[in-house]
Amino acid sequence: LTDTADSTVTLHDLVVEYGVRGIWSSPGSHPDVVDCTVRHMTTDGIYIEFGGSPRDVSDPGIQISGNTVEHTGTYSYGIYLYRNGSLSSWNDAVHEVFGNTTNDTGSYAIYLSPNNAESTRVHDNTVSDTSIGIGVLGSNTTSYTNRVEFTGNHVSGATQQGLYPSYGRSVLIENNTVSGGGTGIYTYNVVAARIVNNTLTGGTADGIYLANSVPFSNVTAH
Repeated sequence: LTDTADSTVTLHDLVVEYGVRGIWSSPGSHPDVVDCTVRHMTTDGIYIEFGGSPRDVSDPGIQISGNTVEHTGTYSYGIYLYRNGSLSSWNDAVHEVFGNTTNDTGSYAIYLSPNNAESTRVHDNTVSDTSIGIGVLGSNTTSYTNRVEFTGNHVSGATQQGLYPSYGRSVLIENNTVSGGGTGIYTYNVVAARIVNNTLTGGTADGIYLANSVPFSNVTAH
């Protein structure tokens, strides 16, 4: 999808099998992707760039939901959301990625790089057999809210990290389940984190690892 710049575009109920990259949009587009199935790609499953054109004020942000992605390339992504541009209209967007199922997806099952945003919400996804389960690269810029939420996700067999937020002024990690794999929850350089009511079992490394993050006075863990 090339430079539609139309907030009303939703890609839905597509089935894409046996290709190079399943669903891709260029930075000038910002479609939602809903209820699609992508299987057997040599690179990425769903790869959405945005930020090359202004956000319509009636459009809260990007939604990627209800999709199934299976068997992507070894060093690729199941679902990838990437802000490629610096237009200010995206700095207060609310992005939501939820209800997706991924399996055997190379480097990341789900990876989101929104830069500045009001919030990025990742919830109720089920991912398995990957290197890193769900990662979000946010921003610590104080001019914007930059909140990141991981809630109700189920991750299994992520050989490196199950949940991996890096940067972000406020991070909530709640009611997630991570089983098997390496480290359960790994945070890097976040300003304030609340980590509560998560279930971490069977990993070969740390349960929760806070790397280069703020003083523990800004971290709540239950």
